[in-house]
Amino acid sequence: MDPACGFLSPMARPTTPLSLHVSTAPADDKPVSFTTKEPFGSRTKRILDKIGADADASGGAGSSISFTTLEAIDRAWEAVKTGRASGEAPTFVRETDVPLSTSPKFDVIVAGGTLGIFMATALQRKGFRVCVVERGPLRGRTQEWNISRKEMMELVEEGVLSKEDVEDAIGIDFNPIRVGFVGEKNEPYTLWTQDVLHLGVSPSVLLARAQSRFLAAGGVVHENTPIQGIRIAPNGAAVEVKSTEMMDGEELTGRLVIDCMGNQSPISRQARAGQQPDGICIVVGTCASGFDPTRNTYADLLYSNTPTMDKGVSQVHWFWEAFPASSGPGDRTTYLFMYCDAKPERPSILECFEDYWDLMPQYQNLSSLDALTFKRAVCNFFPTYKDSPLRTDFPRLCAIGDASGIQSPLSFGGFGSLSRHLGRLTTAFSDALTTDSLSKEELGLINAYQPSLSVTWMFQRAMSVPVGAKPRPDFINRSLINNFKSMEKLGDPVLKPFLQDVVQAGPLFSAMAGIARQDFFNTPTVLWHVGVDAFFGWFRHFFMLCVYTLLYRATKQTKGTEALPPKMRYRWDRRVENWEFGSGLDYRL
Repeated sequence: MDPACGFLSPMARPTTPLSLHVSTAPADDKPVSFTTKEPFGSRTKRILDKIGADADASGGAGSSISFTTLEAIDRAWEAVKTGRASGEAPTFVRETDVPLSTSPKFDVIVAGGTLGIFMATALQRKGFRVCVVERGPLRGRTQEWNISRKEMMELVEEGVLSKEDVEDAIGIDFNPIRVGFVGEKNEPYTLWTQDVLHLGVSPSVLLARAQSRFLAAGGVVHENTPIQGIRIAPNGAAVEVKSTEMMDGEELTGRLVIDCMGNQSPISRQARAGQQPDGICIVVGTCASGFDPTRNTYADLLYSNTPTMDKGVSQVHWFWEAFPASSGPGDRTTYLFMYCDAKPERPSILECFEDYWDLMPQYQNLSSLDALTFKRAVCNFFPTYKDSPLRTDFPRLCAIGDASGIQSPLSFGGFGSLSRHLGRLTTAFSDALTTDSLSKEELGLINAYQPSLSVTWMFQRAMSVPVGAKPRPDFINRSLINNFKSMEKLGDPVLKPFLQDVVQAGPLFSAMAGIARQDFFNTPTVLWHVGVDAFFGWFRHFFMLCVYTLLYRATKQTKGTEALPPKMRYRWDRRVENWEFGSGLDYRL
């Protein structure tokens, strides 16, 4: 979100949604028609099938979901809702008293390479022997990741990428960024900001550059190598793998295993012991061409132009996120998402896609979707847990990224969350290996309680509708308008951290006080909506947020002190880091 793209400047902000740029399509490339009523689900199937056929014809692959993939995701979502997915936990990791027969070959084995390659590169460049194990090919998808330049520079600071790598990966840079809601009596509220998720970067370029630096530093990558299980021994960990390059039952050995296999990690599933997710974020979206290039110059970070609506026996509240895409001036990626719990009454992913097609014309001010050419489609559901970050029950094993649940329950997880914590994790793992602090208690300090993360749960609850609840249709948008009006008055020191999923005690208190002054009579309704238990839980986490703030300010100069023995210094430094990140004071404007 550096300089604004195109003709648009912060002083000339768009005040209406995007309009459609209609062009005559060749006869042999007719867009999908949306003009006739179709049986439920057939529209989604036809669109996804056409995207796949167009990709096959152009030689593209792996950049969009198919209808078969959508059905598989829906089955997984149904298993979560019905509790089948939270049944008996897998026995993926086991601990033994029998030592490894030889010394570990690697210092670190990173399980999961798509985001793990960044962690692996940082540690390899610190002088450790690192191996990355990826179940498929280690390559990035076509769909861009959206992130800020400031967050990208954190990868440069850790030596994972060079500045040239970052610039080569940036496909598009745009500003301004919109947050907006349509409240009661259809009165819109719009806030404009700069430099939040303002870059569209190529995952394939980022992964290729990081992998190149990793291999050049002596790292080892095993692609197309599923992990079958992990055995924790007193003197190391053995990772059982299956690969065409290896014999069945062959093992990779290391002093430490880092789980970066995402929210479906079998290690995390075992550690969660069949726990039902506390929250879900469902996301569906597409990248399409055909938008007016003169209007396609800004992004939507959080936008809602519809009230809470009935969806079967439950209610949903939809939000939008949208970004210009680098594939063309008229290309735009749009996501429709919702927050909810994992109750059986929640809609299927297919139902969400059908809502996406129905609501898109109103959102983007389109007369029809017929002139859009859909290039890619994406969908998923992201489970979140209040008991996060996750600490495993084993020594020599630690989870990071989505596998640890370190992401905010308000985010889609992934790259931005990892980049924020990369420096902290690199230092922590380096210290753990150097001082041999690899017990489950010592590694647990890396994923200790963070009130800045836990306090966001009330916001997730406030932006969702419990099954059986019947709030006013405009209640959520009204509450969000009050929230952002309060933060807007307080300026960037309050607004910017919140928009990037970082919560700090002072700004949060100021914002909440402003909300109460601004719409006092809505406050009891908000408390009733989130529930008494959720409110008192939030208050407890807010109190700890204040405590962590004071502790970090009092102790930040003591980190790395040579006065302590190595193992004691490791423990103390982790506590100081946790007070820093747990208070949100790692964030700098």
